[in-house]
Amino acid sequence: MQTIVAITDLALAQLEEHLTSHAPERGGALLGMCNAEVITDFLPDPDATTTEVSYVPSSHLNRRVGEGEADGLRRLYGVAHSHPGRFDQPSGPDRSAFAKGLALNPHLATFYAPIITLAHPCTEPDVPDSIWPLSGGARLTLHAARRGGHPGEVELFRPWLRVLPIGREVRDFASQLAFATQHAATHVFDVAEINGVPVLTANITCGAWSVLFGFSAHYPLAAPLVLVTPSSGGTRQSHLRWPVFGGSLFETFHKPDLPAVKPRFYYPKKNLHANPEIAPFEDFTFINNQQHHQNTL
Repeated sequence: MQTIVAITDLALAQLEEHLTSHAPERGGALLGMCNAEVITDFLPDPDATTTEVSYVPSSHLNRRVGEGEADGLRRLYGVAHSHPGRFDQPSGPDRSAFAKGLALNPHLATFYAPIITLAHPCTEPDVPDSIWPLSGGARLTLHAARRGGHPGEVELFRPWLRVLPIGREVRDFASQLAFATQHAATHVFDVAEINGVPVLTANITCGAWSVLFGFSAHYPLAAPLVLVTPSSGGTRQSHLRWPVFGGSLFETFHKPDLPAVKPRFYYPKKNLHANPEIAPFEDFTFINNQQHHQNTL
């Protein structure tokens, strides 16, 4: 059975910020949800011991990983690091590091180890679903290790990578909400516990309004949980009608009294100008022609 791991676009942006803009070798730890195969955070390791061809994590990184795991909602997934030139395969020292990572973390079944190259390898990818392009011509190649049949032995394999576009969609949603309400919108991402289940969250604050999105590992195929707190107070859950084959926050969010043929996030200007306290979320729904279903976490 093919192993598939998801990563948020937020974590990819962190990888780009801390790895592709610096000379290799450079790296850091990957953290993610403890109840699903989703990588949510990259912790850079500027204090690591590095040369032009090697990366050894620092003790400071170990402490940061422990702090990240302290709430019980995140766990270590592995280590990402950059390689010089076009070399996107694990080196001999890399393989030893994967084995050490599994030995030090007996609770991990898989040690994920993406390699970032600042230039495209000259050969075509042998496992295209394990590749993700980054800015500036850089590329992420996902490798992973699991325990072999003998003590200390590891087996390398190539999981498939799926990117969750949560950061992009929440930022676009917040921008449209700010335009509609004429208030500045801020947003904060986290992993939180809702109804006893760890979920990816995005909390958007706009004026006196707040909207909390809770995303499962199956987004965008599964609808997010949406908790709305209007300016008058009183948080309520909004039950969404979600397209069968997946939806998008900023492409299909609109009020139901507007034409469904224009799948955008609309607000009647006359209502906003006449009474800024009118709830822009009141009775909203997701609509995608005839195919939809309701799905909450």
